[in-house]
Amino acid sequence: MKWFLLLALLLLGGCPSKEAAQAPASAELPHVGQIYVFRLLGGGTRQDEVTEVTAERVSLTRSALMPGAVAAIASAAVTHVDESLAGPSPSASIPPGTAYDKIGEETLVVSGESFPCEVRKLKSGPDVREWVSPRWPHLVRTRSGPFTTLELTQVLEKREEK
Repeated sequence: MKWFLLLALLLLGGCPSKEAAQAPASAELPHVGQIYVFRLLGGGTRQDEVTEVTAERVSLTRSALMPGAVAAIASAAVTHVDESLAGPSPSASIPPGTAYDKIGEETLVVSGESFPCEVRKLKSGPDVREWVSPRWPHLVRTRSGPFTTLELTQVLEKREEK
């Protein structure tokens, strides 16, 4: 009888896919006030400040600054973004549903925190690679050919304003 119930559940609900997105463990959740700093191609930086965390999503204020940018232009580049806590990242170079090969695993350490990553390579087309972690922010590094286009470099706590 138990086997019949299990079989019925699988048929009705479907088998969980290998790629099924799962929210990270609570110890790995981002928290309000954390700032994720990314280095961008061309020497720019992107900062994602966590403003809210729910069971399904992370809300953040995103700002980007390129070298030589005027402060007025930089302040105009501030956006508010909601990202799924379970992934995938909307910043992905390899969009969901696109064929890729898993070419390895690597753990990247940023600000003393470990981000175990699956290294993915676009199956066809240009040499695009991503380091994808089950931990939020999921996308830790992207590379296009020999160029690193996005890389998480720091995880900071927000400074209290005086």
